[in-house]
Amino acid sequence: MFWQKEKIILDDNKTQILFLGLNYSDLLHMKTNLTLFHFFLFCLIPSFGLSATFTVTNTLDTGAGSLRDAITQANASGGADIINFAVAGTITLGSDLPAISEGLFIDGSSAPGWALAAPVIVLDGNNVVNNIIHIQNAAPASHIRGLVLSNANTRGIYLQADNCTVSACFIGTDISGTLAASTNTGIYIQGDNNMIGVNALGNTNLISGNNIGITIFFGTTNNSVVGNLIGTDISGNNAVANTSFGVQVYGDNALIGGNNAAGRNIISGNGNGVQILGDNATVRNNYVGLNTAGNAALGNTGLGILIQGEDAVVGGFGANEGNVVSGNGGEGIGVSSFGYSGAEILGNYIGVDPTGTIAFGNARNGIALNGGATDVIIGGLAAQSRNIISNNGFSGITCNTGRNNFIYGNYIGTDVTATQPMGNQFLGIAFNSAGPNYIGNATAAGANVICDNVLGGISLNGPDSDSSQIKFNYIGTNPAGLLNLGNDGAGVYANGGAEDNEIGGPLAGEGNIIAFNDRGVLINFAGSTRNLIQRNSIYDNVQEGIFLSAGNNNQAAPVLTGFANGPGTTTLFGTFNSAPNTNYRLEFFSSSTNDQGKTFLGFTNITTDGAGAYALAEVLPVTVTGAEPIVSVTATDPNDNTSEFGTSIVLDASFLRVQAEVWGLSGAKLSWEIPTDQEARYFEIEHKQKDKPFATRGQQSTFSLAQGSKQYQYSIPTLAPGLHFFRIKRFDPNGSFSYSSIVQLEVQTTQNIGLKTPNPLSGVTELELSVRQGQYLELNLYSLEGKKLSQIFAAELESDSRQKLSFDASRYPAGLYLLELKSSQGVKAQKVIIE
Repeated sequence: MFWQKEKIILDDNKTQILFLGLNYSDLLHMKTNLTLFHFFLFCLIPSFGLSATFTVTNTLDTGAGSLRDAITQANASGGADIINFAVAGTITLGSDLPAISEGLFIDGSSAPGWALAAPVIVLDGNNVVNNIIHIQNAAPASHIRGLVLSNANTRGIYLQADNCTVSACFIGTDISGTLAASTNTGIYIQGDNNMIGVNALGNTNLISGNNIGITIFFGTTNNSVVGNLIGTDISGNNAVANTSFGVQVYGDNALIGGNNAAGRNIISGNGNGVQILGDNATVRNNYVGLNTAGNAALGNTGLGILIQGEDAVVGGFGANEGNVVSGNGGEGIGVSSFGYSGAEILGNYIGVDPTGTIAFGNARNGIALNGGATDVIIGGLAAQSRNIISNNGFSGITCNTGRNNFIYGNYIGTDVTATQPMGNQFLGIAFNSAGPNYIGNATAAGANVICDNVLGGISLNGPDSDSSQIKFNYIGTNPAGLLNLGNDGAGVYANGGAEDNEIGGPLAGEGNIIAFNDRGVLINFAGSTRNLIQRNSIYDNVQEGIFLSAGNNNQAAPVLTGFANGPGTTTLFGTFNSAPNTNYRLEFFSSSTNDQGKTFLGFTNITTDGAGAYALAEVLPVTVTGAEPIVSVTATDPNDNTSEFGTSIVLDASFLRVQAEVWGLSGAKLSWEIPTDQEARYFEIEHKQKDKPFATRGQQSTFSLAQGSKQYQYSIPTLAPGLHFFRIKRFDPNGSFSYSSIVQLEVQTTQNIGLKTPNPLSGVTELELSVRQGQYLELNLYSLEGKKLSQIFAAELESDSRQKLSFDASRYPAGLYLLELKSSQGVKAQKVIIE
């Protein structure tokens, strides 16, 4: 009867073996698992007269013609045997069947009326049987096919032998494959080189409704689970849960999933999906948390895949190797080290469908590294290694207390094209008291795209989040750097005592592209120090490109005060005040907006003097143009504390001059000139007072003062007393624009207050205030850029009184400053020189 159901055809010309829908290449694919090959040899045995066939003729539990009797006879016959079925129906067992002690093929597909996915022989353990089928270690190369095994107390199949196969069975459900008829463990494997399912059509096992679907026990090796439905009904669209785990692996070198669609396991609807505790396991090409078609969530209640062994591989480089791990109620993939290390997670879709375009997020993190996980590789340098980690309920990747983990080439928070936002609900990547770890490797191949995440892109949080490197990633934009896919929080955080991390680096290619986020980089709290931020392209973030909230020791930034464009060069002027006699690296950037640094222009290494001062006159080998007319600068101290972007300056890439002068009693007259061979469409006049942003004050046409010239003026009749700043925005006929440099103007007041001071100031100097009418006065010292340096006096003076003050000018570097006197009547400002 067996040979009527399965045929072997040998073709010498094509060297092809057809058996159960398999060809010779299928056999060769099983490089480490010899199950299929042994099964093939086992089935050849009848042609050599080495086996007997026993036929089950009734559904009784005992007696002649029963399954129990057939197994007893097969055990006594010697050699590998076959049991076929001449009947269909339910065999209700009153006790355990005899353990199989010699190679045996129990073929439920031989029963009348059997069809794929529709078995007709039920072995009902009646909740009294411990093991429905027990294959002892003396029965290698056995095969159980086409049966329903249900209602066992302990195990549906207890497999102690090597090189055995289980195919086309229902284990833990009723005969319809839709209702649970549970055992404790569906299949319990204690041998080597066994195959549960076969990497070909027609061999799918339904393993559902148990406590644990499959357990591969300690001390075993090279067992495979391919092409099964685990935790679903026979349609693959509804849950019939294995309440604890779908697959639990303690043994080594296990393979979960085949290399084609037929070999894919659907591991969905369980309490948890897959748990790997052994070493060198491979989990590939499975749907974990989705239905068979991959178009609907059928999540495991807890996590999808949990790695607790060493050197596991989840996914792979080749076609049909990546898993889809989506729609689960816990983590998508968890790695919990407990002293083990070396997992690889590559080529998977985590939180999305198999096309990478539809969201089916896991309820918690996409990937969670816990228990001090080490040496985990997430992604890789080849495109096929890329994980898509998006739309998960917590973070895309979180790492708690782990170190030496590598995150390369992933899309975190976008679809598979990196053009559509699909952000994770917390952070893109979260390191919590973890480090050193590595995000990107300063190559385009290793760059991660980290976008659209709700709380931010990358967070380094906690006192042990130290020494990590974030090099050449796209944070808030796509690899073209054009799309606004910004994270809602900062692109990069260093919080709560995170130290010694590198965001970018001093070498070409190490910088990240950090754009369109709320902030670019945020260093929080006093303990977060020595966080280097260099060579990054930081632009179009809503707030500051770099913000120090007590982090990095609030390292001071340089102040730019002027510029000079030359042939192929730009010279920048400014001041820098920080620690005395200390070396600093200054980095210069251009951008189209303030507080950002899009294009790296160059760097210089400087040393402050004994007072901590340095006067900038730095020549850069570039010419800054109107496309990015704003230049900013950062400073990094010898301990790698990087500052914010210092006070910027707007370069006149297309102006010959711009100046401001007092007009009338309290007004201003601006005049400017552009080259005669250039054409402008119109100009906007922008104005601000200190500590406020620029705003448009008016517009000027291109009507020139004199025929043939390109000289222009604009007047503002009344301004409040104090210091004012102006710049001209030029619009050209092609729609482009550029800025002039910033000019300043002091508007005096005529109130009855007086300020006497020598000029210049040196050493301890005497100042004198006077009033005719009693009032409250404040005298403050400012830099020319409007930064308040100190308060010299603040008190009420009586009418017709004078107040002498002692001011120590030696506390400040030589240069030009402003003394500002405030009263109820207005403000009086006076420029002074400190020698």
